[in-house]
Amino acid sequence: MSNSVNHQYNADILFSVTNELPRLHAYAEPARSRLSEGRSDGLLRERYNKTHVALSSSVRTLPDTERYFPPDCLFIVLESTIMEYSTPSSIPKARAYQLEMLNASLQKNIVIAMDTGSGKTHIAILRMKTEAEREPRKISWFLAPTVGLCEQQRDVVRACLPVPVGLISGALEPNQWTDPQLWKDALSTHRIIVSTPQVLLDALRHGYINLGCDIGLLIFDEAHHATDKHPYNMIMREFYDMCKPRTGTLVCSSHEDTRPLVLGLTASPIFGRNVNRAFEKIECNLDSIILGPRRTRNELTKHVHRPVFKYILYPPLSDALDPLDNAKNVFALSTVVKALDIQKDPTVLALRHELAKAANPADAKRIDQLLSHAVDRGDTFVHKGMRDFLRTAKELCADLGPWAANWYVISVVNKALKGGADALHLFSERDHNEKAYLQNILRSIELIEVSYDPSDIVRACSSKANELIACLLREKEDSEACGEAYSGIVFVTRRDGVLALSEVLANHPLTRDVFTTGVLLGGSESTKRKAFLDITRMLLTQKQRDVLAEFRIGEKNLVVSTAVAEEGIDIQACGNVIRWDLPQNMVSWAQSRGRARRKQSSFVLMFENGGCHSHLIQKWENLEAQMVDAYLDEQRLLKTLVDKEEDEDKGDEHLEFSVPSTRAKVTLHSAISHIAHFCNTLPSTMRPDIQPAYDIEPPDYPIGYHSFSPETKQGANLMRNPGPYGAKLTLPRLIPYDKRIYKTGVVHRTKQAARRHVAYMAYVALYHTGLLNEHLLPLSGSTLPLHDEEIQKVLKAVEIHESSGSVREQMDPWSLLLGSNADGDEDQWWSNKLIIEGVGTVSIVMRRQLPRLDFYSDALPDLYGPRQVVIHPGSKVKLSPKDTMAAKCYTRRLFSVFSGNRLDWNSLDYSYLFLPPEECPVDIWEQRRSWADSVRPNDDDFSARDRPVINANVFGEHYTYPSDISMVMAGLSLYRFQSWRNDKLTMEEKRLVRERYSCFEDLEVTYPLIVAQPLQSQSYVMRSPEHMPVQQANVILIPSLTSVVLDNEVNIMLGLFLPSILRTLFIKLIAVSLQSTILSRASPSRYIPLDLVQTVLMGPSVDAHFGYKRLETLGDAVLKFITSVHLLAEHPNWPEGFLKKRKVHAVSNAYLAQSAIGKRLYNWMIRRIFRVRKYGDEQSLMEKESDLVGDGSVTDAGEDPEVIAGENDCLVEGNESSTKETNALAKLLTKTLAEVIGALIGAVYLSGGFDSSIACADAFDLRIGSAWKPLSTRVSAILARVEPLQDAPIQFSYPESIIGYTFTHKLLLVEALMHASCQSDLPSISYERMQFLGDALLDVLVTDTLFRAGEHNIGSNAGVQCGAYTPRQIHDLKAALVSMHFLAFVCLRAHVVLDASMPRWDVSRALAVRSSGKHNVHLMQCLLHSSGALLDEQRDALARFQRWKEEIERDLEGENTFPWAVLARLQAPKFLSDIVESLVGAVYLDSNGDMDAVRGVLERLGMMSVLRRVVRERVDVRHPVSRVIEWAGKHQLTEQIKWRVTRDGGKISCTLVVEGVELTSATERHNGKASEDDVRCRVAEAGIKMLFDKYGGTDVDEF
Repeated sequence: MSNSVNHQYNADILFSVTNELPRLHAYAEPARSRLSEGRSDGLLRERYNKTHVALSSSVRTLPDTERYFPPDCLFIVLESTIMEYSTPSSIPKARAYQLEMLNASLQKNIVIAMDTGSGKTHIAILRMKTEAEREPRKISWFLAPTVGLCEQQRDVVRACLPVPVGLISGALEPNQWTDPQLWKDALSTHRIIVSTPQVLLDALRHGYINLGCDIGLLIFDEAHHATDKHPYNMIMREFYDMCKPRTGTLVCSSHEDTRPLVLGLTASPIFGRNVNRAFEKIECNLDSIILGPRRTRNELTKHVHRPVFKYILYPPLSDALDPLDNAKNVFALSTVVKALDIQKDPTVLALRHELAKAANPADAKRIDQLLSHAVDRGDTFVHKGMRDFLRTAKELCADLGPWAANWYVISVVNKALKGGADALHLFSERDHNEKAYLQNILRSIELIEVSYDPSDIVRACSSKANELIACLLREKEDSEACGEAYSGIVFVTRRDGVLALSEVLANHPLTRDVFTTGVLLGGSESTKRKAFLDITRMLLTQKQRDVLAEFRIGEKNLVVSTAVAEEGIDIQACGNVIRWDLPQNMVSWAQSRGRARRKQSSFVLMFENGGCHSHLIQKWENLEAQMVDAYLDEQRLLKTLVDKEEDEDKGDEHLEFSVPSTRAKVTLHSAISHIAHFCNTLPSTMRPDIQPAYDIEPPDYPIGYHSFSPETKQGANLMRNPGPYGAKLTLPRLIPYDKRIYKTGVVHRTKQAARRHVAYMAYVALYHTGLLNEHLLPLSGSTLPLHDEEIQKVLKAVEIHESSGSVREQMDPWSLLLGSNADGDEDQWWSNKLIIEGVGTVSIVMRRQLPRLDFYSDALPDLYGPRQVVIHPGSKVKLSPKDTMAAKCYTRRLFSVFSGNRLDWNSLDYSYLFLPPEECPVDIWEQRRSWADSVRPNDDDFSARDRPVINANVFGEHYTYPSDISMVMAGLSLYRFQSWRNDKLTMEEKRLVRERYSCFEDLEVTYPLIVAQPLQSQSYVMRSPEHMPVQQANVILIPSLTSVVLDNEVNIMLGLFLPSILRTLFIKLIAVSLQSTILSRASPSRYIPLDLVQTVLMGPSVDAHFGYKRLETLGDAVLKFITSVHLLAEHPNWPEGFLKKRKVHAVSNAYLAQSAIGKRLYNWMIRRIFRVRKYGDEQSLMEKESDLVGDGSVTDAGEDPEVIAGENDCLVEGNESSTKETNALAKLLTKTLAEVIGALIGAVYLSGGFDSSIACADAFDLRIGSAWKPLSTRVSAILARVEPLQDAPIQFSYPESIIGYTFTHKLLLVEALMHASCQSDLPSISYERMQFLGDALLDVLVTDTLFRAGEHNIGSNAGVQCGAYTPRQIHDLKAALVSMHFLAFVCLRAHVVLDASMPRWDVSRALAVRSSGKHNVHLMQCLLHSSGALLDEQRDALARFQRWKEEIERDLEGENTFPWAVLARLQAPKFLSDIVESLVGAVYLDSNGDMDAVRGVLERLGMMSVLRRVVRERVDVRHPVSRVIEWAGKHQLTEQIKWRVTRDGGKISCTLVVEGVELTSATERHNGKASEDDVRCRVAEAGIKMLFDKYGGTDVDEF
């Protein structure tokens, strides 16, 4: 198109628009100014000027009810649109009628009513483009009724507009959309969102989206759905109406909370028979006007092609033969269905069983009504489903013929009995007995295979099917005669009918080679929305998208579809549409007709011969004509919108509850679904028992109706009660007793209204109880907030185990102790006494006073052994310049031998100074050093290391080989001098000498020689004696190649000892600093032994042997326990699942790391070798790793680089220096930050118990949503809420006898034994909360016992233990001793023996005697429940226990490995271990937190004896599977180990495969996950022995 043509076209658009809307005169000035800038050519400017003159006299005032944009804004929109279509774009060129509708949508809310295929979506795209350009913050939200339609519209919009387009649907893992941040991110990163209306409605109801603030434009696709309770209408009523109306203009500030603009799209804005009433409702509900093109309607008709209407007559279905006479499979199915007995249905049997056990009258009444309803109507899952199955088969037989019906029956039965993964949804939520019952019924149907012989198919097709086939062939012939390829759609109402018809067409000899058929089915893929035995999804071979794609490109020429293809789905303009079933209404008729869009297309209806169908078609055509006239009627458009639609239930007032902070709301009509969702989020092992129960008053049936005789039933008055009605809602037992039951008065007109009111009442109460968050969602996903910005930045990059947070370097205690003197006197010092055992006392002089410390420095060279070191705080002293210089020279001399290579001899600016020992004798070595200086060459490059030494040969000759030498040096190694040797060397000694000096080829051995002992390298980490290496033998050194250290033994020992002593002092000063700062907030924590604090701060990054990890293991268990108690006390209404979520967050590594960072704990963590700083300076030093060379003796590289600092405060290595700023960032694992807090809590617990640990947690600001308080306070608060139980049943004494504890608060015992399925009226919640506490309690008790096992303190170091368990061992032991398998065995073994003797008559003695008898009551039998399935599990578990108990007990008492495999053979259900944990928790609370009482119960149950034996005899408790994995890792076969688990029928098998070879296997009857654990464990236990036999070796490690 040329430019002139383009501009002419654009000017025509502008002229036509202004001609249509006189109000556009208001745009003249801004338009003129824009045109004058040269944005268009003269033609456009001329046409605009003419329009401006024409409009000058036609300006009118608009009514207040009309909505419009201000002049400048609309012109910008039009200009953008004009320029868009005058250049190539991804948006197709707009037609005039589309622009007319676009312009109308810019002035008011409208519903566009245009034929299918006319381009309504294109108008919506243009409107969203305009909105995206106009509105900088608010988004456009496109709503479509189905997920498939949403996906299609998203793709179309994304292809046309250069803005981010998002899709949100229920298929996108809906649970993740409970995160508010996810919604914020979606709104901030997208300009357009496409979703189903329910998604938006839920987001609005939960306050994730604010309609007025977040959304600027709402688009409703298929807008005729906006009636009654459809989500379209609920969005408008609940939220749109609540927003502030737009006044005067459609344009408003982006931040204003105003109603969004509305645009609706539909081809048929009608429902019912009254067009005017339908228009009024839709317009009212959407606050819009229904419009169609008026001025450009002629152009619309050019692009919309109405098909030719045709019809087919087929014989009446009533004339068809009885399907039972022709379809053998249908007859077999009918025979089985007729023989069904409702009294044998598992649902009825289960209800009768529950009714017999029901102790609560209310529960009994509800069950009685359910049972009567099931018996009266046969309305159970199986019986109703089988009747529906038969009815469908009969209808298919009449509709399609016997062949299709036979195929359908056998296909359904075979798929249902196949048992594969594709059939799991058929029974996924059914009871085991119900599944078995249904499968037995299906197996009893005597089916025959379907014949695919062409003659059999033709003979067994219905007349209606034959007429359809004939019609299809004619239509195909007509299309090809016109030169077009055939494409058609057949609409069928039923999903099963679609499949059966497509199967007929695919196999009928007249169609199978002519048509390539695809299938389209509507409905959700959710398993919860499937009908009985719905196999439609299972029989589909292609997805909807693929079928549509192949139909568009012609690979398929026929589609058989449900109504899913009627509305919205983009199907190519096909030439033939056939309705197999008549449309249900005018909308369906118009929508399906609109699929035939080609020129010369046809629309065919199939009529039953003899019907009155012409009248029906005429009625639809008249309605359609009225509809078109209505939306083109200008007079109607000027009327004011009618009042909003009234609620269909006029007796219901409008009720809603809103949370002010989020605007989340619950209404009367959403409450029932909210309650159902809340119950589904509650954790439970018995899913059916957590559903809400509604009871309606008055009941439908008299009590006991299900047991009436047929005669009695006939006489019973079953007239439906006309109302009013009331309702009672009972929530699961996981909810506190006083929050479970809600009632309404008997005042509601319908049963549904009563249910809505009671659900609304309950949900609001749950929010006020604290069980819902501010978004009115269950608390299961709630977490504690993260506040500090710095912490959040750190944690953002943190994963629990791998990532790391950026933290600052550790603190330097010298910066606190060695800073400038407070008095400002540079001569003022503190002289602190340093007493070293066996060496003497030396004064360490610094600017601050040291605290008193007493410790062992056991990191000294091994010849000297551990030495006690005591530091006494000194007094102030003044040093003269002469004294200061002397101290500096003495300090230099001490470090020069061992750190000389890093020392600048001329730099004397040290961080601290040493004064000579007080008892030091006259130093003859001073004279010797002077002599050495006189004979040594005067070389400035002479290193500091070489200054305190001199060649031994020169020294010996001058001083006649004196024996008072202490230390000698050979190369870089130091030796302790023993003696001079003049004796000749033996041959072996000569060999060793030459080997030592092998680098000297012409070595000459001269006498005397030196005998010396090597020194082990210094370790700068304290070690326990068992880690000390063995002392080495004496060596022979050649004097000419050896140097003598020129100092006495005391000074040399000081120089040797001080690095490790200062290292220990450095650590202890940091520990003292922590005690005096953070830990000072918790007064008990001040008394933590310093060694324990030191153990914690050493951390895993330093190679320490202090049991840091052990303390962390203990602290982790302690923290979980005290957190559990606090949460239990603080949240009495929370179910266990909510408590667990909060606890997991409160003790998570990320949250603990946050607390550590918030308290700057990393400052105290010792992560590097310590460094000395120049006093008053903040620079730190780089450390140098130690080097071991030669024979492992102390080398120059073994110096402690942190002890020596020169005037530049840097280390010296050759001529290079390196410094590092104090605030340099170090990478520290977040896990380590969390572990340090855990270890500190463990250390505090060891010194002060639980309350001290609580004080420590409080000191670190670990927040759990409430204040930390002593455990006794928390336990008392829990007990204060426990009501007394009057007249406790005698059977409650049985569990007390079993565990050896009598409860003061009997209701705690009831709660510990109360299963969620129990229907008793006892005022108790189920046991999950007690089990939550007991789990943490067992964990901390076992961990504490294992931590203390094998302790042997050495000196004052409580962290060093001989024989103590490692953290890994503690973990493995705990995993065994509190495992579900072991606790279940404990539960099964625990019992009490009752006297069961009975009196009897002894005939021989003619008197009454008592026969002996005993009855065992097992602890598991004391569980309070009302579940038949659970009773079966109890019975089976007890039977397996009787079978394996002797072997288990024998292994526990005598074997050296834990009996994992045989314990797994119990296949114990989880509730058995839950009983033990909940009882332990109850005993703890009832005893006011008495741990001894808990230990007594564990002793009575036999757990403590097993624990003691495991510890005493070092039993290997590793799981067999873990042992196999460890073995594989050791032999590099990890990738070659495979566990092959298979299920075949009712059996489950596990095979261990190694390097492709099956090693061993085990098979067991399938009983869920427990049986899988059983076979896997057995295979692993047998496999580990076979691996040792086959590959050799033994276990990886001794435990």
